[in-house]
Amino acid sequence: MIRQLVKRLGLDRVEEYITEEMRRVKLEVLQEERSVVASLLARIEGRLATLGGAPRRRKRRAAKAAVAKPAAPKQRRGKRGVMRARKPGESLSDFILKAAAKAGKPMKASDLVDRVKELGYKSVAKAGNLLTSIYKVLGDKAIYHRVEAGVYELKKRAAAAAEQGKE
Repeated sequence: MIRQLVKRLGLDRVEEYITEEMRRVKLEVLQEERSVVASLLARIEGRLATLGGAPRRRKRRAAKAAVAKPAAPKQRRGKRGVMRARKPGESLSDFILKAAAKAGKPMKASDLVDRVKELGYKSVAKAGNLLTSIYKVLGDKAIYHRVEAGVYELKKRAAAAAEQGKE
């Protein structure tokens, strides 16, 4: 039977037929897998609904692609708009260093939030997020020393360098 088919259609046509048949079978398998996954997802969403959780909505990517905007120059974007690079001396770590050097004694990280703002640091972060950022900067063991939980002071070398920077 195969020999007759090859003679009648030619080798190229038989190869195309086999390729198309394999594609059709794979498509059927994938569609079956999709229906199994969809039924499993429906069961999970039903359980979520009984527990009071709402199912998450999926974003539609096709709609976004249809309304394509012209390409603009790439800029880093945050939640509150375009982020700009800070000038030297404007970073949070610079302001913390100034505040700690000015105090001359160990300070609570929560007090540093107020001191940094008094010195003119402008942040779009909420107070809690700014405190988290300050804790991250205070984790630099080369500059800061942890006296106790939440209380930090400048190490002597860092304090001397900060004093020289003020003059």
